Amino acid sequence: MSLVHTLPDPPTASNLPGGYATGPRVLIDRPFLPTLRVHLSTVLGSTNSLEISRDLKTWSALGEPFVAQDEQLVEKFPADSETKSFRIHQNR
Repeated sequence: MSLVHTLPDPPTASNLPGGYATGPRVLIDRPFLPTLRVHLSTVLGSTNSLEISRDLKTWSALGEPFVAQDEQLVEKFPADSETKSFRIHQNR
């Protein structure tokens, strides 16, 4: 039995469904304790906000809004036993 797990390549404009990312997207890797890696696809130079929820009803800001310095970002968060959902949106 192999315990080795290979993660998929991080998302890029060429391997996202539909081609080029026209708006912000979130991809979450399977958690390997103690870290959860969240891949963010953004529009270069856009201002974005990342939010988190434990119940998909109540959302809280996760940090301050940020200007995307790259189209692909990876943020790391502590993994715990509670289910979390993330969303990102481009601010107007």
